[in-house]
Amino acid sequence: MPIFSPCPILRLTRPHLLRAHWLAVLSVTLGPLLAMAHGTFDARLAVLNEKLVRQPEDAALHFNLAELYCEHEEPTKALAELERVKALAPGKLPVDYLSGMCLLQVGLPADALVALNRFQYRPTG
Repeated sequence: MPIFSPCPILRLTRPHLLRAHWLAVLSVTLGPLLAMAHGTFDARLAVLNEKLVRQPEDAALHFNLAELYCEHEEPTKALAELERVKALAPGKLPVDYLSGMCLLQVGLPADALVALNRFQYRPTG
């Protein structure tokens, strides 16, 4: 029994051919988006830096910048921004969580565990 695809031209009889068809469709549609990932980092970085020029004491902006650096696998820059966040707004933002993620990227799992435990067991309220 043939497997029918959304495209009436393609009548595939084997599941692996159907998977190959969908992989091809996904790579064609998602490929350009993945290629633009670096451009979005640069654009987001520019926007955050522009906002920080106007509001240098905004801890949330520094936290967002740290998050962006961490996502882009630049943990040392992220950790430096997190130190600014701690100084500007101690205890207001989840600095320990992001620090733990960055410390894992740097290759310091024991330090990351300390930061993540601090985040997990922080007092609420």
